[in-house]
Amino acid sequence: MEEATRRRIAAKSWLSRVVNKLQQNLERASESEMTETELLVQIEDVEKRLTQLDDAQAQIETIIPIEDLESDIEAAAEFRDKKTQILTLAKERLKGFTKTKESSSQNVDDASDATEHSSRPNTKLPKLELPKFSGYYTEWQTFIDKFRAVVDEADLPAVNKFTYLQSLLQGEAASAIAGLSLTAENYAVAKDILRKRFGRTERIIFSHVQKLLETNWSSNSTVGSTPSNLWRLHDDLQTRVRSLQNLGISGETYGVILTPLILHQLPQNTRLEWARRGEGHEGDLEFLLTFLFEEIQRRERSQTFDNSSGGIATTREKPGVGPTEKRRQYGTAAALVVTAKDQQSSSRPHCVFCSGSHYSEKCAELTNLDFSARKDKLRQLEVLRISWKEHKINKEVQAADVKERLIDQLIKRKLRYVGHVIRESSRHLLQLALECRIKGRRGRERPERRCTDDIKQWTHYRSYGEIKRKAESSEEWRVMVANLRTEY
Repeated sequence: MEEATRRRIAAKSWLSRVVNKLQQNLERASESEMTETELLVQIEDVEKRLTQLDDAQAQIETIIPIEDLESDIEAAAEFRDKKTQILTLAKERLKGFTKTKESSSQNVDDASDATEHSSRPNTKLPKLELPKFSGYYTEWQTFIDKFRAVVDEADLPAVNKFTYLQSLLQGEAASAIAGLSLTAENYAVAKDILRKRFGRTERIIFSHVQKLLETNWSSNSTVGSTPSNLWRLHDDLQTRVRSLQNLGISGETYGVILTPLILHQLPQNTRLEWARRGEGHEGDLEFLLTFLFEEIQRRERSQTFDNSSGGIATTREKPGVGPTEKRRQYGTAAALVVTAKDQQSSSRPHCVFCSGSHYSEKCAELTNLDFSARKDKLRQLEVLRISWKEHKINKEVQAADVKERLIDQLIKRKLRYVGHVIRESSRHLLQLALECRIKGRRGRERPERRCTDDIKQWTHYRSYGEIKRKAESSEEWRVMVANLRTEY
C-alpha cells in the first residue's frame, strides 16, 4: 500500500509539472510565437504523464479499503479533470497551427500556379541532383558552389541544411565531421571544418597540377588518330587549365613542364605537325591547346570525306582486301608525279638534329656525345623512337631506358604496398612485411632483408618512425610515390 501510494504521488507531481509548463507557454503565445513542434512535444509529454497517473490510480483502487474507495475516486477525478482541460486547450491550438499551415501552403501553391500559367505555361524544370563529395581537393570548388546555390542559401532551418550536407559527403569528407551531433549550432562548425580541410587554395592548385603531371592518357583511353580520343584528351586538359585559371594560376607558370608531357601522348603524325608549326612555342600551353583543337577539327573533316560516297578522292577495294587495307587509286599522270616525288625525297637524306643533308644516325652532334647526354637528347625527341628501332646507335639507349622504367615501376609498387601494410595491417604482419622474415621450405629461413633500409635509400626519410607517420596519410604517401625519381 505504501509503495503504490508513493507511485501515485510521484505521478501527480510529474503531471502537475508538465501541465503548468504547457499552460505558461499557451498564455504567453501572443507575445512570442510558439512553434508547432514545441507544442506537439509538450502535448505528448502531458499524455505520457497522464497515462502513468492512470496506472498508479488503478493500482491504488485494487488495494484501498472499500469504505474509502468512493471518496478517493472523486478526488482523483477532480484532479484529472483540471489537468485535461489544459491538454484540450493545447490540442485546439495545435489544430489552429495545422489549418494555418494548410491555408498558407494552398495560397503559395495558387500563387505559384498563377505565376506559372501567366509567364511560363509549358516550362517544367528537371529534378536537380547535387553531386557527392568524397574528399578530393579538385572536386571541392564545384561541390561547394552547387551546395551554396541549392541548399545553403535556401530558406531552410539549419538542422535541415546539416542533414542535406551529411547525406552528400562520403569517404574522408564524411569522416571529417563524423563526431558532430545533428544540431543547428554544429552546421556552421561542420562547414568551417570542411572549408579548412578541403578548401585550401594551395592544396587545390597542387592537386590539379599533380593530376596533369600524373595522367597517362595513352594507357587510359588509347589516344590515337580518332577524333573522339583526341577530344577526350583536349576536354580533360581544358578542365584542369580552367580550374587553375580560376585560382589565379595561368598556363605560363607550368606550360614549360606540361607541354612536353602532353606531346608525348599524341600520335606521331600529330607531333610532327606540331613540330612544323610550333617553333618558338615549345613551352606555350595555350598555343598547344589551340593547335590540338584545330587538329581535331581537321581530322573530323577528313573523316567526313572518307565516309562520304561522293567525295573527290575515291577509293577501291582490291578483291580479298579488307576495309583497313584500302589503297588510293591515282590516274597515270598522277602516279608519275607521286612516284617522282617519292624517289626525290627518299634520295635526299635529312638529319632531324641539325637539319643537315646526312643521315641522322651519322650526325656528329649525337655521336660525339657520351652515353648519358645521348640518352637525354633522344628523350627530348621521342618521335625518333619508332623510326630508329633498327639503328644500332639507339639500341643501347633503348635497353637502358626499358630497364630504368621497369625498376622504377617495381620500386613504386613496393612502396605502395608497404604504405598499405602500415595503414591497414596488424603489428605482427607489419613487422613481417618490413623485415621480410619469411620462412622457406624444409624449415630453412631466407636471408633477412629489411624493407626499411630500401625505403631510406629510395626516399629522403631517415627513420622508421618518420616513414610510419608519412605512410599513415594515404594522400601524402601516394603523392610521394608518384613524385619519386630514382637514380641508377
